Amino acid sequence: MQIVIIGNSIACVSAIREIRKWDKKSSITVISKESLDPAMPYYSP
Repeated sequence: MQIVIIGNSIACVSAIREIRKWDKKSSITVISKESLDPAMPYYSP
């Protein structure tokens, strides 16, 4: 299964954690307009 999450916020991080509790194999893609900065893994306004 492929899972797509739109938006990069703390809700995204929580969703991924919950998905991984039940499904360790599916691909998860996160789509957002924020830049990827390793120092900030999620965007929280």
